[in-house]
Amino acid sequence: MNISLDKKEGFYINADSEWAPEGWIATTLGALTHWASGGTPSKANSSYWNGSIPWISATSMNGKYICDSELKITEEAVRNGSKIAKKGTLLFLVRGSGLYNTISFGIATRDVAFNQDVKSFTAKDPRVSHEFLYYLLKGRLRKLRFLLEDTGIGAGKYDTERLKNLSITFPKCDKERAELLATFNSLDNKIELLNEQNETLEELAQTLFKRWFIDFNFPDENGNPYKGSNGKMIASELGEIPEGWKLGKLCEVCDIHDSKRVPLSKKQREQRKGKFPYYGATSIMDHVDDFLFDGVYLLLAEDGSVIKEDKTPFLQYVWGKFWVNNHAHVMSGKNGYSTEMLYLKFKKTNVSELITGAVQLKINQGNLMASDVVIPPIEIESDFTKISSQVFEKIRTNSQQIQTLTKFRDMLLPKLMKGEIRVTVES
Repeated sequence: MNISLDKKEGFYINADSEWAPEGWIATTLGALTHWASGGTPSKANSSYWNGSIPWISATSMNGKYICDSELKITEEAVRNGSKIAKKGTLLFLVRGSGLYNTISFGIATRDVAFNQDVKSFTAKDPRVSHEFLYYLLKGRLRKLRFLLEDTGIGAGKYDTERLKNLSITFPKCDKERAELLATFNSLDNKIELLNEQNETLEELAQTLFKRWFIDFNFPDENGNPYKGSNGKMIASELGEIPEGWKLGKLCEVCDIHDSKRVPLSKKQREQRKGKFPYYGATSIMDHVDDFLFDGVYLLLAEDGSVIKEDKTPFLQYVWGKFWVNNHAHVMSGKNGYSTEMLYLKFKKTNVSELITGAVQLKINQGNLMASDVVIPPIEIESDFTKISSQVFEKIRTNSQQIQTLTKFRDMLLPKLMKGEIRVTVES
């Protein structure tokens, strides 16, 4: 594949002076696709729920491919009106609070149901595959952000008619479309491979942490699993722990840096656009022109969305230079207990007892820092850190490569999908 600049011949497709090259088709999203709306089966009817059909909502849409969800419906729910999106259908989130952070859409890899915040698209034109349709939308992200409307309650939504009028262009030439698709798939496959490596590395670290600090089968002086080799255990308020370990409070192994946090309003962030991530309770909300922190930290959601369905907290393992608002606790390890150990501990910790507030859930700093923790001898912490630090260093390296590839893809994709840059196809 060769890439070349090409704006010599073409035509303008709308009043916004958007341009398309000769040999391309100009249309709109509404004209190109069939649409369907989702819905929610009655929660009062138990026969509609806990089935085998994934029911897709905003929380299930977090990547190119959509295949599963925590909530599932039954065949009876489908027979009574729930909509099914067939395998290969593109699902697009049209309403939700998360839209201001990430415009969410993806391809269903199996038959799924979906709620009323989601629309399904299938291409009318046989030349447009489901994957090509996905990249057509990826190439229009800037325009999609412009079309996003504020509901006034902290959420965003799309007006259906405005969304249907979104201009779409694509090449008539089959080979050129195939080259475009191959280019994007190649980049996405590299990103996906790195993501899979990181998932495997984290699973390895979690398995090791559980073996050492939950099952207490860390290596003894002979290299054998401590508890499995009948190592001496002593009683504690949390159950038996190895001799030489102690039950303490989180404040003994964790520094908290909440006093350095500075919230910025949406207007302030608009005025301070930059390269440094601005973190909220559960994700990056924006990028700003300065930073408050520089290093490796753990962010634990403080209020709002603080707890998952499995009762564990929302966590973000972060590094480098960044800004944090006042909705996430900023933590780092101390006294031999590493930040990575904090992350692995809280990944499996039920924090429901730390939460206050009935409407606005909150994990306040006092409750958090007074929570119980089993503290091993510093030499055991050090031995674990020697192993885990290599794992997390690789995770950070992979993440940086993912970020670089993603930026390159997101820069290249809209230019290719509008014909500003062309792939040269050999005849």
